[in-house]
Amino acid sequence: MSVNSASAMNTTIIRPDVFYINGFYNVPHSMYYYIFLGFVYIVTVLGNSAVMCTIYVARSLHTAKYVAVFNLAFSDLCGSSALIPKIIDTFLFNNQYISYGACLANMFFVYLFMTLQSLTLVALAYDRVIAICFPLRYHVILTKTAMAINIGVVWIFSVSIVALTVALVTRVSFCSSITVTSYFCDHAPVYLLSCNGHYWNTVMAYICFYGLIGTPVIIIAISYVCIGTALLKISKWTERIKAMKTCVSHLILVAVFYLPILSTNVASMISSINPNDRIINSTLSQTIPPLLNPIIYTLKTEEFKQAIKVLCRRLKVVVMHELPQSSGQLLDPQQSVGWSKEELLALRHNSSPFSTLEFIQDPSTITEILTTGALALLGLARKRWRVRHRGRRAGALVRLRRRGFRTSLPSLFLSNLCSLHNKTEELLLLNQTNKDFSNASTLCFTETWVSDLNPDRALRVPGFRLYRADRDSDLSSKSRGGGICFYINERWSKDNTVLLTSCSPNLESIFIKCRPFYFPREISSFTLAGVYISRDAQKELADLIRKVERENRDTLLIILGDFNQANLTKELPKYRLHVSCATREENILDHCYTTIKDAYRSVACGSRTLRS
Repeated sequence: MSVNSASAMNTTIIRPDVFYINGFYNVPHSMYYYIFLGFVYIVTVLGNSAVMCTIYVARSLHTAKYVAVFNLAFSDLCGSSALIPKIIDTFLFNNQYISYGACLANMFFVYLFMTLQSLTLVALAYDRVIAICFPLRYHVILTKTAMAINIGVVWIFSVSIVALTVALVTRVSFCSSITVTSYFCDHAPVYLLSCNGHYWNTVMAYICFYGLIGTPVIIIAISYVCIGTALLKISKWTERIKAMKTCVSHLILVAVFYLPILSTNVASMISSINPNDRIINSTLSQTIPPLLNPIIYTLKTEEFKQAIKVLCRRLKVVVMHELPQSSGQLLDPQQSVGWSKEELLALRHNSSPFSTLEFIQDPSTITEILTTGALALLGLARKRWRVRHRGRRAGALVRLRRRGFRTSLPSLFLSNLCSLHNKTEELLLLNQTNKDFSNASTLCFTETWVSDLNPDRALRVPGFRLYRADRDSDLSSKSRGGGICFYINERWSKDNTVLLTSCSPNLESIFIKCRPFYFPREISSFTLAGVYISRDAQKELADLIRKVERENRDTLLIILGDFNQANLTKELPKYRLHVSCATREENILDHCYTTIKDAYRSVACGSRTLRS
C-alpha cells in the first residue's frame, strides 16, 4: 500500500497498489461467455473499420450527417477496444489484479467513449430534425463545418466531464477491501470501496447518469416530436413514409444503445439486482450496440449501400486491371484461343467444378492478389485528396450543374420578351447552344404579344412544354401587348396542371401546379405564378395568392413576372424578393418572390435571367 499525504487538506489519502476485479461469482462455464465477447470484438472492429473506410473513400458520403456517423463508428471501435480486450485478458487469462493507475485509465476511456456514443446520437437526431423540418435550408444550416464544430464540442465536453469524474476518485481513501464487484474498473463499485466520505463522487455519478444518459434521451424524444409534427403537415401518406424511412436507422441505434443501459440502471435503483445479472446486462449493453451499428447502417441506409456498391465496382475494375498473369492459368481476353473437339471433351471429363479457380492454389498468388486489392483501395483513398478541381471545373455553379434536375428548388429563367413569335428562332438557338438555358427547369416570359392566331406548334421549344395566358382584349380593355407563358422542362416535371388564369386591366396571371420527379419531402408540389402587373393591382394579386395558398396548403409558391414598380412585400410581407440585379437599364422591374430566405440569387445574362 502507498500512502500519500495531502498537507493542504490536513488529511491522509490511502491508495492501494492494485485492485482485484471480481467478475462473475460462482458461474460455471463463464469462459465461453468471454470467448463469445472475443468474437463480438472481432466483428465490431471489422464492421466499424469498414464503415469508416467507406465514408472516407466514398465522395458521395462526404456530408454533414456522415461526419457524425464517422465519429459514432470511431467511438464504437475505441469503446470496444477499451473494454473487451481487457475483459478477455482479466478473466480468460486470470489476470484479475490491475494496478491503481491502470484501473483509473480503464475507467476513463470506457466512460469517455460511452459518453461520445450517447452525445453523437443527439447530433444525429439534430441532423434528422433539420433535414425533415427545414429541408430547403438543410444544406445552409447544417454544413460539414457546422457538424464538425458540433462533434468537436461533444469531444471537449465528454473529456472534461469524464476527467472530472475520474479525478474525484483520486480524492478518496481505500482502507480495507480492494475487490471491485464488476467486470472492469467501474466507477460506482470502485468509489464505494472508500473508507472516507464519497459525497462528491455520488453527486458526479448522478450527474453523469442524468446528464449524459437521461438528458440525451429526452432531447432525442423532443426532436422526434418535432419530426412527427412536421410529418403530420404533409398531406400525402406516401411522402410521410418516405420521410420517416430516413429516421429508421437512427431510431434503431437509439433503441439499441439506450434501452439496455436505462433498464439496467433503473432496475438497480428500484431494487437490488444480482451482481451476475448486472454484469451480463452491462457487458451486453456496452458491446452489442457497437457490433450492430455498422450492420444497421449497411442494411437500412440506401445511400450507404449505394456507396458500397460503387466502391466494390471500382475496386473490382482496379484489381482485374492489375491482376498478375500466372503461367497459363489466366488468359488475356484479347488472345485468340483454339480448342479441338477431343480437347474439350477431355476437359469436360477430367476437370472438377472448381478447375477454373486453380490459379489461386498457389499461396504466393493469393497473397499477391490480396495485396494488389488492398493497395488499390488505398490508392482510391489517396486519389480523393489529390483531385482538386480548379477554374472552370470548380465552384458552386459547377456543383449545381452536376446535380442536374435533383436540386431542391427549380432553376428559373425569367425574361421580358416583347414578342415571343419574333424570338422563337433565338430561343431554339439558345436551347441548342446554352446549357443554362436548356437545363433550366422553367422558362418564364412576359410581354409575349401572342394571340389565338399563333398556335402552340409555332412556338414550340424541344424538350419543354408550353403553358400560356394570352391577353384578352375584352377583359383587359387593351388591344395589343401583354401575355405570359411558361416553358416547363420535361426532364424536370411532366405532371403539370393550370390552376387558374386571370386577365384584367391591371393584372394578368397564370398559376401552374407542378409535381416534379424530384422535390423536397416537406412539400407536395411547386406552384409557379407568372404575373404581368401594374402598380395599382397589388391587392388584387395578393387576393389571388391567398386563394391558391388556401386551396393548396402543401405547395411552395414561386411568383415570377413583370411587376412595373409594384412590390408584393407591401401586401404579403412573408414573401421575399430575390432579384437584386438591374433587369431593364438601372431598374429592377422583373421580380421573383418566395417565402424562403435566400432561396435564389439573380444573375444578369444579357436577357433577364434567374438561377437557383
